[in-house]
Amino acid sequence: MFVAEDLSVLSRPAAAPDQVLAYGDAADQIADVRFGSQRAAELPLLLGPVPI
Repeated sequence: MFVAEDLSVLSRPAAAPDQVLAYGDAADQIADVRFGSQRAAELPLLLGPVPI
């Protein structure tokens, strides 16, 4: 069974982050932080590899 993927997520603008943190001096050494909703406390935190 083939399920078509919704690729619109690749072209939609992202919501603005709640906070932006710098972890170095270079302009691209930043992390967008999103605090989430109240429901977020009930969900697991998933982290993936970061390409260098």
